[in-house]
Amino acid sequence: MKDPEFLTRREALAAAGLALGLQALAWWRALSGPSSEDPPGLERLRVDLNRGSLSQLEALPGVGPATARALVAARPIRSREQLRSLLGSKRLRRVQPFIRPLNAHDPGRDPPSGGEMGAH
Repeated sequence: MKDPEFLTRREALAAAGLALGLQALAWWRALSGPSSEDPPGLERLRVDLNRGSLSQLEALPGVGPATARALVAARPIRSREQLRSLLGSKRLRRVQPFIRPLNAHDPGRDPPSGGEMGAH
């Protein structure tokens, strides 16, 4: 007869492996940015850098109160280069999945001009 503790330990290891795998998948998705497979409505959950509140901006990874105030002071943020100069390359990569593209058009807002974030 097998020891019941062995089965419990085995199940715990399997659960831990599954949890780590799911966490790795979540990190990969976050770092890879938006995709065509993103569910509808996800865009509304991303922060608009030109309209977001200080608390929304501070909630972005690597953005504290001082950086959030600098982002608000720099509005309108129109280009990826402008954003890179405010955040730096490393922080920009971290926040990219959580912000709306600078060329995202919202009803009631002027249409975007060329040279914005969507144009790589």
